[in-house]
Amino acid sequence: LEYLAAEFAKKHGIAVHINDDGMAKPLDETTRLVLFSAVYELLINATRHAQTSAIEIDCLLEGSSLTIAVTDFGSGFKPCDKPGAHGGLHKIRKYIEHLGGKMCIDSRPDDRTTVALSAPLNFMDIKLATNNS
Repeated sequence: LEYLAAEFAKKHGIAVHINDDGMAKPLDETTRLVLFSAVYELLINATRHAQTSAIEIDCLLEGSSLTIAVTDFGSGFKPCDKPGAHGGLHKIRKYIEHLGGKMCIDSRPDDRTTVALSAPLNFMDIKLATNNS
């Protein structure tokens, strides 16, 4: 995430700050790829739609889950204002739910938007147990 934040800030001129709890976050390759792609999509959305000059990413270990919250300090939106209008967010939700995780959106027009992604650290163990059942 640090690499992504630095490259994104350099390319788009938007300050991206990461708050990390410093705890080890052992992720399997699938979970790592899904979360990286999701954060990238959220950064792109903030650039295109939020008219923001700053983004904050919180990366926290919470029990056996990793939570990544991406907050832009831009224009906000109504999450339910147009069915199908937020295709990228819908896609992220599907991928996160496939991992056994969840996505929460907190946004209001003319205010900041936070999208929180939570995924279990042991996705591959869950997948193997499901396949062996």
